[in-house]
Amino acid sequence: MLDYFFSYTILQVMILQDYIESFKQRYNRKYLSFKEEFLSSGLSEILTNSLFYTPDSGGKLLRSIFAFRSCEIFEVPYEISENLAIALELFQSFTLIHDDLPSLDNDDFRRGKASLHRAFDTPTAILTGDALSLLTFTLFTKPFISKEFSRKLKKSTKPNSSNLNHPIFSRWYSGIIDLIHFFSSDVAVKELIDGQILDTLNSKNNLDIESYIKIYEKKTGSLFGFSFAAGAILAKNQYAKEKLYSAGLAFGIAFQIMDDFQDINKENETNLLCILEKQNAQKLFNSYKKKALTTLHEFDPEILYSLADETLKIKK
Repeated sequence: MLDYFFSYTILQVMILQDYIESFKQRYNRKYLSFKEEFLSSGLSEILTNSLFYTPDSGGKLLRSIFAFRSCEIFEVPYEISENLAIALELFQSFTLIHDDLPSLDNDDFRRGKASLHRAFDTPTAILTGDALSLLTFTLFTKPFISKEFSRKLKKSTKPNSSNLNHPIFSRWYSGIIDLIHFFSSDVAVKELIDGQILDTLNSKNNLDIESYIKIYEKKTGSLFGFSFAAGAILAKNQYAKEKLYSAGLAFGIAFQIMDDFQDINKENETNLLCILEKQNAQKLFNSYKKKALTTLHEFDPEILYSLADETLKIKK
């Protein structure tokens, strides 16, 4: 019987590292191009300075790379998947900016520098977060309204060359509508924002295990679920969408428990480990990790599975 961690070789680790580096180069080129294009559109000086302050702070780009790979699995054209990857990073930045606000988590630092509301002010942080959340949808739809991209597509005749005008690719127009609807309604509102409300309005000192897990699933798991399922949603593959989204929910819970372990020695930190013994928390972590990795191995043992497994290794 195969162990659920599906051990992989040194060669596979090297393949994963090369893939991550290649993705980051592709991402950075596209991101910088979009940033330059948008900042040249006549924004106020304040928004020009604040808009990309948080996205420029760095990060692992986990959600972006998961979504990009998901799109590759389902043969989504790169012009769509590249913009999708940037969109998710901007949306993640929006959630971090608002999470850090004094009325929510009240964190003064993020990724080694001042949180946006500290670097600027609270009104600017709120409005910048709002702007980034809306730019998410600009990027979702950008390939479908780009005249330059349309001209490029019309010159292309090969089915694998991102030609959206080819009959084979007509489904992507329908797929992006499905993706936007699912993201805006099911992921952003019903899960992520609802999870933030539960987290904010409930005293963590009174939460039980099930409540913590529900908040972790909504706040963290939902966006990972969307990232894993993005390609399937665009390809209108309902079976894969449900399986991969569920895997993302489990991954997000495990990811958050791992974060709790890493915060175990911090003062005044309130999390699942405050009400659950470390040994039992480890069992819970392993259970959700197994659920996520088993599904990811089914769809993509080389990249999605390997990256998820590497991400969920608790640092001693």
